[in-house]
Amino acid sequence: MIKRMTQQLVSVVATMTACLAFSPAQAAATWDFSTGTYGSNTCAKTGSTFGNNFRCSAATGTGPGMTAYAWGSAAQNGTINPTGVAGFQQAYLSPQSSSGFGVASKYEGLSVSAPDHSMDNSPVGNVTDMIVLHFDTAIALSTVKLGWWQTDADFTVMAYTGAQGQDTDAVFMDKFIKGKTTANLTSGGAASGWAMIENSGDVDPATQPGNTRTVNTGNAAGGAKDVTSSWWLISAYNSGFGDGSLDSVLDYMKLLGVASKDVTPTTPGKVPEPGSLALAGVALLGMIGARRKLKQQA
Repeated sequence: MIKRMTQQLVSVVATMTACLAFSPAQAAATWDFSTGTYGSNTCAKTGSTFGNNFRCSAATGTGPGMTAYAWGSAAQNGTINPTGVAGFQQAYLSPQSSSGFGVASKYEGLSVSAPDHSMDNSPVGNVTDMIVLHFDTAIALSTVKLGWWQTDADFTVMAYTGAQGQDTDAVFMDKFIKGKTTANLTSGGAASGWAMIENSGDVDPATQPGNTRTVNTGNAAGGAKDVTSSWWLISAYNSGFGDGSLDSVLDYMKLLGVASKDVTPTTPGKVPEPGSLALAGVALLGMIGARRKLKQQA
């Protein structure tokens, strides 16, 4: 009887391991960045220092909470700006009426007017704006929705897939974004932590209509598929991040929302939760010990 119970428990542990190793990512959900006075019904301002960050809950589905941040390059005319600050620096995430989030970099000036209060790469070689999204749990980004765009609307999507400790958002961004340039944000390959997902061009017939794009499908040139992460970076198109195959027309856009899809995790999250396996292992060892004790008493 003990032997049979041990075999059954081994089977249960194996099943548990498989389920934990291949459990699906967070269920499909959407996050809406359409803004009112200070965010939509699902977003609220959470930062008062330079940054003006927003905390958002899922508008539909059972998705996790998310915090949105804005970043911009401190370079001017392709070189270090007069204050001696280089690389990406935190910028002002600007709610733009019902058209979504724009970005105002202090190196462009907080009083930037249209269209430079959008997420843009204008002027060339100076300021590349990006919006960084940190979800409470890993999600597989599936859709990027633009509320407004002008001239052109090409953008770059990246995900953080490197090792991550228990850093706060501020510490994480100091390590993996602040001071980085377009050349070295991903220059370390896997060691840098950021992985190129794809460059999305509105001229691609597969992405029409231009305001809503499907990403993370593996269909784009050099694109990744079904990547899961809690950190996502959406930037006005920058060929310096890799796969510089899109046109050089200036891009201006505002981010209206994103959506996730239900997939099996790829990175990170392939391994089972250590605590769950430990409990199962303890139970198995207990059964084995009980069996040995009965044998000794026989």
